[in-house]
Amino acid sequence: MIQYVYDIVAAVILIAFIGRGFKRGVLRTVLSLICMIIAFTAAAACSSYPVTSKIYDDYFSETVNEHIDSAVKEVRDEASKKIKDEAMQSADSFIDDNLGGSDELKQLVRDYLGTDDDVLRSQISDAFSYFQLDISSLLTNQYFRDKIDIIASEYSGTVAAEINSRLPFGITVSQSSVEEIFKDTEAHEAVIYELLGIKSQDSATTGAANYLEKKIVRPTAIRMIGTIVWVVVFSAVSIVLRIVVSIVLIVRKIEPVKTCDSLLGGVLGAAVGAMVVVSSVILIVILVRFTGGMTYMNEDIFSRTLFFGRLYDLAKGFSFLK
Repeated sequence: MIQYVYDIVAAVILIAFIGRGFKRGVLRTVLSLICMIIAFTAAAACSSYPVTSKIYDDYFSETVNEHIDSAVKEVRDEASKKIKDEAMQSADSFIDDNLGGSDELKQLVRDYLGTDDDVLRSQISDAFSYFQLDISSLLTNQYFRDKIDIIASEYSGTVAAEINSRLPFGITVSQSSVEEIFKDTEAHEAVIYELLGIKSQDSATTGAANYLEKKIVRPTAIRMIGTIVWVVVFSAVSIVLRIVVSIVLIVRKIEPVKTCDSLLGGVLGAAVGAMVVVSSVILIVILVRFTGGMTYMNEDIFSRTLFFGRLYDLAKGFSFLK
């Protein structure tokens, strides 16, 4: 008796699609499909990268950059304080070991390092320019690279948290993405410029904030904008087209048109139902082939069905299933 379940299910699927097609009519079915294609195409076009990137640049970029600048300044001040403390300790040790532990020299170093961060960065930058030193010497120095990697690892969580607490529209970045993005040469240069105010002559970096916005926040924001635009456009176009379709379908009230439309809808529904049944049979062929058959799903049961077994044998003959 179990074998007839397959025949019954296939028949129910076919009848259901024929009935649905007859009720909807071919006109409504075809127009609905066309509307779906138009809405999808319009949504895809409006949410494409050129469009969403322009939306971001025109309406969100300035606000986002202000928030990132604010977040990075908070972290930079914290990192700068730690670096100054370490520099003071190193200077004290050097003076004790090599310059007789002069308190005057120690105080001189403290006074210098205690200078306002922006002024200190400007002085360091001027010193590099005066002595014609290039930032590339720091970027190729493994000690400095390791230090920057440590800073990136140590403060990546703080940077991510500070940015996320300020960014609008639900945009977020992860700690791992911040830490990972700070490991290339361009990131090292951005960090050095942020902390010391120095960069190589051919560098276009404007600091860590700009780097984070370009590498993490901007792509994330553009993807989010693209998703929102897609949903909004798809929904709006679908609603408008649905109204248009409802107006066009007034012609179904004409009796000869309605009868013809229903009959053709039944034929179309039969075709779609047949495709669904055949697709289901193909999936069953694949399942039986991979599992070797199961208690209530095997070739012996199929051979005793009225017509499901014929479909099964036909599907097995498809070239891509051999």
